[in-house]
Amino acid sequence: MKQEFLTKQNDRSLPDLFNTIQRCAYQLSTVSSIYKSRVASYDWKLMTETQSLKDELEQEKGQSSKLSAAIEKLEEKVALFESKTTVDAAPLQTTADAAPSGVEKSHGEEADPPAKAP
Repeated sequence: MKQEFLTKQNDRSLPDLFNTIQRCAYQLSTVSSIYKSRVASYDWKLMTETQSLKDELEQEKGQSSKLSAAIEKLEEKVALFESKTTVDAAPLQTTADAAPSGVEKSHGEEADPPAKAP
């Protein structure tokens, strides 16, 4: 009788075991497909974000090169301006120092009288 019970129990448990295996396989397949779709989604997002960052970098490089060119032009203009405007080393005279003799200086003082010729 015990053997008969075990045989019936095994016969009954075999289909249950098969059903359990099928359910596990289905769940594994579902999880696998979800995982694959998420990975594909993340790959797509990563690829598009990487491309947008590359595009942004190229724009920055373009602006940087334009700024560098503008700076070079300004430096050339400054060098040209500096070469055209050389300053003499001689001290500058003020208008009071340059007044001819006998003419009143700027502060109301009379200038030295003209020297007499011998």
